[in-house]
Amino acid sequence: MFFLVIAAHLPLSVVAALAFNHSWLAGLGIAFAIALGPALLLLTAPASRTTSIALAVAGISMSGLMIHLGNGMIEMHFHIFVTLAMVAMFAEALPVLAAAGTAAVHHIAFWLWLPQSVFNYEAGFGIVLLHAVFVIVETIPVCWIALQLRRSVDAQSLTAQQLPSVVTELSEATAQFAALSQNLAAGASEQEHALASTDSASSQIEAATKSNRQHNEQMMAAMAAVNTGFSAASKELGALVNDVGNIQATSRKIAGIVRLIDEIALQTKLLSLNASVEAARAGAFGGGFSVVADEVRTLAGRCTEAARETTTLVEECARMSMAGSRRAGHVAELVSKVGGDIDSVSKLAGKVSEANRQQVESIEQVFGSFREIKNLTSRNSQTAAEGAQAVRSLEDQAALVGQISGELKALSV
Repeated sequence: MFFLVIAAHLPLSVVAALAFNHSWLAGLGIAFAIALGPALLLLTAPASRTTSIALAVAGISMSGLMIHLGNGMIEMHFHIFVTLAMVAMFAEALPVLAAAGTAAVHHIAFWLWLPQSVFNYEAGFGIVLLHAVFVIVETIPVCWIALQLRRSVDAQSLTAQQLPSVVTELSEATAQFAALSQNLAAGASEQEHALASTDSASSQIEAATKSNRQHNEQMMAAMAAVNTGFSAASKELGALVNDVGNIQATSRKIAGIVRLIDEIALQTKLLSLNASVEAARAGAFGGGFSVVADEVRTLAGRCTEAARETTTLVEECARMSMAGSRRAGHVAELVSKVGGDIDSVSKLAGKVSEANRQQVESIEQVFGSFREIKNLTSRNSQTAAEGAQAVRSLEDQAALVGQISGELKALSV
């Protein structure tokens, strides 16, 4: 673009030469000579810094040519300032400094060698310095603008080169993230439905577990009551066995007393027989005594008979007491064995109760974990929904970045 501006000075030099009574062929030749070097560099090394400097020097040289063809007209000096501003397009400080140096060399050299081609009036060296001050003042901001433009061009080039790949990767990552988000949302929804369907079953299991714990507590209370009642029954049975033993001992004592009564009745009967014999000897005087002896004998017989019956009853009672004692002892042994079994069952019931208690605690912990999983699943579902919304927003941003990338790419061409 800068070279096109330089090339445009070829016809302009002809016009200026004709307008100010100079040889148009000389003007065209000088302009062609100025443009030839940069043209060759532009063909061989278009991106070289040397080419940029050569173009800048050629631009200021064209300014010197236009000032010379204009016979030092002051308005032609504006060409230098316009050219310096245009050199900022190279986005480097060296071409600007080279252009300013070329302007300084032109003014000093031509003021010394051909002053009328620089100024169309009598101008001293102070005027040359004043022009140099204006050039320096313009050169400083032009250099700053060139450096800023270089940063902008580098940033734009870097952006135009890397942003499309970033946009592509961002689009692919967004698509993958969108698919993952959808899968996560679908999985979270399915998991939430599955947890909801098992929630009622878990509630029933929890209720059954609590009911089993209550039943277990009731069973342990019943077993404690059975143990207490069985202990009391065992004590009463022991007392009954002792009472049966005492009855048996009393029966033996009664049997001894009955035997004693039987012996007394026998002695009484013998005495009544002796009394009857003695009454018979006494004759009429012993009649009353004989009657008494008969009555005594009758009473002795009745006592003997009663003693015999009592003995039979006592023996029967003793026999029954012995049988009852043996049976009571056997029952006591059975009760003692049953008591041991009940004690074993009670211990087993205690172990079962402890196992049930631990099982209930474990199930409650499982249910607590289940509720935490349910809450976590609900949060994951909500997070998945938010992630899906974020993905949609990210897709919009990726599309916007792609659009910006296209615009930057178009601007960098």
